Amino acid sequence: MGALGGMDASEDLRAQRFLRITAVAVGSLAYWRLLFWGSSWSPRLFTTWFFFPTDPLPQLIFLLAAALVYRRREFLRSAMRSRGSPALAALPLLAGSSLFAWGHYVDALDLVLVSFLLVSISVALLWFGVRFARALAIPWIVLAFAFSAPAVVTNQAFYVLRLSTAAHATALLQFVGIPVLQEGNLIIGANVIAQVVDTCSGFRSMQILTLVAIFFVGWFPARRLRQVLLVILAPAFAYLFNLVRVCVTTVAPASEFSTAHAVQGLMVFFGAIICMILTDRVLGRLLPARPQVDRAARLSEVEQELQSEVEPESSAGAEPGLQPEVEAESSADVEPESATPPQGSAGSKGRLGAASLAVLAVAMLGVSIWMPRWNAP
Repeated sequence: MGALGGMDASEDLRAQRFLRITAVAVGSLAYWRLLFWGSSWSPRLFTTWFFFPTDPLPQLIFLLAAALVYRRREFLRSAMRSRGSPALAALPLLAGSSLFAWGHYVDALDLVLVSFLLVSISVALLWFGVRFARALAIPWIVLAFAFSAPAVVTNQAFYVLRLSTAAHATALLQFVGIPVLQEGNLIIGANVIAQVVDTCSGFRSMQILTLVAIFFVGWFPARRLRQVLLVILAPAFAYLFNLVRVCVTTVAPASEFSTAHAVQGLMVFFGAIICMILTDRVLGRLLPARPQVDRAARLSEVEQELQSEVEPESSAGAEPGLQPEVEAESSADVEPESATPPQGSAGSKGRLGAASLAVLAVAMLGVSIWMPRWNAP
């Protein structure tokens, strides 16, 4: 580190950049097993993803999150100028690296994904601070949809949704003049008895449409209230279209539409998306976007403010004839003592943090490759 301490500013920046790129590259390789999570591909995989909450299809979620990161690349590049927050980054980094080792030991890739979220949050906070981490909030939320819903959650959700779907479908059919009765999750008509099962409860369509709404507001920035309202209304649209599907199936159980469950799911999905887009247009009229200030104009204003803060301090109180000599003396006296050591100290801390993360990433890669697995009895 003594030799590194003698680097100039450009060499120090290149060293930190190299260490950071190394840490990101090796850290990405450490999570290589996530790419093969649930990769038992079959022709029905994409279709069943619309119906069963236990089939999250993580690779599609990863692609959506990566697309959002690419979409925000300009803002992320500008946010990289902010200072890091090491104090905020310490706890998630410790928890994430510990979960990484434990997830590989027990062969639980869902814990490895939790580790990826925590480690990426800590790295964003450590290098570039809260502003940079806030810009990645929506991609992290999208990544959370890669988790399989726990059975204790899905069972409770299915129970409530089966009963409510049957009750609301019965009320809707009675409203249009079709005589039906409800018995639990059964809809009893004159010539048919329809049962609302788990795949007809609407849970999966609500889950997917919420994901689509979050991706939509992340891809098309708008006012915060408009984004929140759209995400809140998304599961309601999915539930409403699923309710219409149950009513049609009850009225015409022998039709081709009633027997084609995959077609029903896709129609519910795309119909709810169209309704969501139209609602977004209405919200755009009611909640217009605030006028945006040109980025170049903002940067020029900031530069002018910085120059106005620095120039009066250097020129105030000096006579016109003595100003060059005073500036030369002050620069000769101050720079070697006060300016150089803080730069070296900050550069040493930056290189040390980047090198530490690179070493941690190498250790995590070794864990992912050579760590033994626990054999459950």
